Amino acid sequence: MFDSVMIQCPKCATENEIQSKGGDCTMTTYYEHNAPPMVMLDAIADKDYGVVTCKKCAAKYCLELVRVNAWKNKLTVETRVSTIISVTQKMHLE
Repeated sequence: MFDSVMIQCPKCATENEIQSKGGDCTMTTYYEHNAPPMVMLDAIADKDYGVVTCKKCAAKYCLELVRVNAWKNKLTVETRVSTIISVTQKMHLE
């Protein structure tokens, strides 16, 4: 079982899914703004480095980790969606 994070394509605004096994794995669908931190971290660490190919327009984009905060026993994750040309380009940026 897994959870899903729906990420909006920056080119055509279609919602695309990244699966995550970082949370409770209750087949819950989240969005970038409401996914629990561990679900987001696992989605970013996806086997394809968080790269998504849009099912509508075929644009490639990725979910990137911006910041992780741990304050008073609360973990928060800040992310952003970035358009990329290829997986190779994404790996060179890291």
